Amino acid sequence: MTDPCRKYTHLLGAYVDGELEPSSVLDVDEHVSRCETCGERIELDRAIRTSLKRSVGAASAPASDALRARISGAMIAAAVHEDKRETLKAHARDQKSWSWRTAVPLASAAALAMVWGAAARGPIGRTTSTAAVSAGADFDLDDLVEEHSHPLPPERTDPKDVRDFERYVGVPVRPVSFEKRSGARLVGGRMIPIRQERAAVLQYEITNGTEVRRVSILVYDPHRIQVHEDGLKPRSVGTAEVQVAQSSGYTLAVAQGQNVGYAVASDLDTDKNAELAALAEEH
Repeated sequence: MTDPCRKYTHLLGAYVDGELEPSSVLDVDEHVSRCETCGERIELDRAIRTSLKRSVGAASAPASDALRARISGAMIAAAVHEDKRETLKAHARDQKSWSWRTAVPLASAAALAMVWGAAARGPIGRTTSTAAVSAGADFDLDDLVEEHSHPLPPERTDPKDVRDFERYVGVPVRPVSFEKRSGARLVGGRMIPIRQERAAVLQYEITNGTEVRRVSILVYDPHRIQVHEDGLKPRSVGTAEVQVAQSSGYTLAVAQGQNVGYAVASDLDTDKNAELAALAEEH
């Protein structure tokens, strides 16, 4: 690994796990976009996780002869790839034969080996829950309340820069459109990690009579992140379906379309908060 990579080596694992601070995420993203070596390390790490997720479900049943054959084949293939890698490295270190693409069979073999061992011991215990290995990430709306009640300074204040969060979040982030429809004023935005995923939190101020109230909006991909709160109740706002709740003295509203999800926390009353969530879904 080249010298510029040393700064990022210890961050890559936390980056894949979604445990970095948003500012560090942006820094690693920028480096990975330029560094093929670190990009391949990340792809390998993700491939291992994916293989484990796909394989672990099979551990609830005894290992069949077919499963044992697949495990054996995968491990043999992995060994062959490893031998080829060592040979090629000895002859030509500058050849890029050991990439994440050739490492995936190793990841699959490791996952299958774990399944085989687990199958021999019996069903998976309670410590390995379905939620722990299922796709997507859970987000508790109490965490949004915490973001709203103790806001950190925004990472970006220019609407154009905030819109650029889209390439990290995976769904459109349109702060100006919501601002025009709601009468709110954009303060700024920041990204937050949610397990291996990311979401954006947009901060607004809105005038309510003679008072200025704060509004925080979580923008997320509903296919990758699931928000939940025990007290959410359905409410219709025009043609929009919104779920509302209260937590720690703040009001919450969730409006989730097919492609983009919005969760709103504010100091406003429940009706107004529901209207803001409906507007966010429309824009």
